[in-house]
Amino acid sequence: MEWTAVPTSKVKLIRDFNEKEESKKITDSLSRVFQAQGFLEGFFQEKPQADTLLLLWNFGRLFSWEKVELEGIPEDFLRSLGKPGSHYPDPYLWIDRALTHAENQGLPFATLRIDRLTISDSLLSGVMVFDAGPRITWDSLEISGDSKTDVRYLQQVSRLTPGGIFSQEQLLKAAQTIRRSPYFSLSGEPELTFQTQQARPIFTLQDRRVNVFDGVVGLLPNENESGKVLITGEVDLQLYHLGGKGRDFSLNWQRLNIQSQALELKAKESFVFRSPLDVSVGFSLLKQDSSFVNRSFEFDFGYRVSDDGYLNFFQQAASRRFISYG
Repeated sequence: MEWTAVPTSKVKLIRDFNEKEESKKITDSLSRVFQAQGFLEGFFQEKPQADTLLLLWNFGRLFSWEKVELEGIPEDFLRSLGKPGSHYPDPYLWIDRALTHAENQGLPFATLRIDRLTISDSLLSGVMVFDAGPRITWDSLEISGDSKTDVRYLQQVSRLTPGGIFSQEQLLKAAQTIRRSPYFSLSGEPELTFQTQQARPIFTLQDRRVNVFDGVVGLLPNENESGKVLITGEVDLQLYHLGGKGRDFSLNWQRLNIQSQALELKAKESFVFRSPLDVSVGFSLLKQDSSFVNRSFEFDFGYRVSDDGYLNFFQQAASRRFISYG
């Protein structure tokens, strides 16, 4: 297979083939590529030579647009995208961008077509007609799969507000955010159902196994109080996503003798009062032999400013008391 830009230019070899059918697949593909660039009259010419068949590409005229009138296209589309250019592919590329823009403006069923096409020599003219279709808003989302996640919690995580304007881009961002959750995984892509000009996203979730419970508890004679026992041991308890609402609780306790003890408690509440605010509180206690007791309190506030932005503020108060005898 060979091609030449003009009859007087040097012929260049593209590729050799042993079978004609194999070469036809490539020529059909190349023809579509050249025609998409505006060589609408281009074709492959067969030229037999002894036991070889040469396929020569003839470009023909290069077509372009003299005029493309716009009919029914919203002004905000033109402000965002400008107007299509005059090169042959430009209006078709513009249609792709415009339909993507429409998907993110609540118009997933919008259509664009070039109508009333005329040709003069190698110049084209036509009218680009826009049909918006129904405007779609978000309905409340739905959860499928084996997950205890509360719908209202996932609604907050996804940021897909019922009554808000439908956006395909927003749906993709929501899926990315959900995939990053430490509580559950998203199986496949979200589904969409449309009814009464509303879109309902369906997320298939699978809870992650993140809860932890590990501990050893024993009883020892209390050396300080005759006839009584001392509870000793170590407990590590971590509970996540309680009630399917992003609530976390953890407890770590350790006591090996009567004089030493360590305790850590933490609790977290997500989307307080259905706002982007998370609140965490923590308490820790450390008693070391008969020397001192340390106590600390921590308050942590997190605020979701965007899908990828999270602000965190915390405050900590600590106290130490030395123990003395005598």
